[in-house]
Amino acid sequence: MGFSAVCAAVTADNKDVFFRKPEFELLKKCDGNTHISLEELSEEEKDLLARWEKDGLIWPCECGEKLLSDQEYRFYNNAFKEHVQWSITGKCNFRCRHCFMSAPHAAEGEPSFEQLMEMLDGFAACGIKGVSLTGGEPLIRRDFWQVVDAILERGMIIPYIYSNGFLVTDQFLDELEKRRIRPIIQFSFDGIGWHDWMRGIDGAKQFVRDALKRCRDRHFMTTCSMVLFRK
Repeated sequence: MGFSAVCAAVTADNKDVFFRKPEFELLKKCDGNTHISLEELSEEEKDLLARWEKDGLIWPCECGEKLLSDQEYRFYNNAFKEHVQWSITGKCNFRCRHCFMSAPHAAEGEPSFEQLMEMLDGFAACGIKGVSLTGGEPLIRRDFWQVVDAILERGMIIPYIYSNGFLVTDQFLDELEKRRIRPIIQFSFDGIGWHDWMRGIDGAKQFVRDALKRCRDRHFMTTCSMVLFRK
């Protein structure tokens, strides 16, 4: 009997699963080419295979079936890291009083697209699977969608996008849906009566409230972060 496995340490929905060494050695045999005789397995190993099959981690296959390239087992010569929060620009269209990056003045500048791709390839080489996008304000990059596509082309997911909400329009949500992704969008919101003052932009409160409503109406998950200050 042969089995194919989704992969060694990640389920189909990109959730990490960790194994003891004997479990991992058994899972590595689920490569579509190794014959597994149930009669020769211990009861614990049989239970493991049954559970993995139920969870969709493995499935019975004809001997000789090959794993897809993104299912193959990989070894990464670095400490385990699942996710990165990636600042793709030091620029912003707001003037937040507390900005540690001095984004209104673009003090940190902005990496070129080529520099971003070099970093992204580095993430891939380390086994990173989740890349959340932040800034500055990430949506102001002219090549934002090229960056998104480059992440997806490398088999990574985008769990979060961090934004002030100004550019979270219906067209922006259309582009996400076109790519069949629905990241959680985290907005900066400092509360009624204070948000415009904190963000340095008249109308900032209305922009983010409109964006939150737009996401709610289109069933995009959102969350908010705020800054605490003396007043």
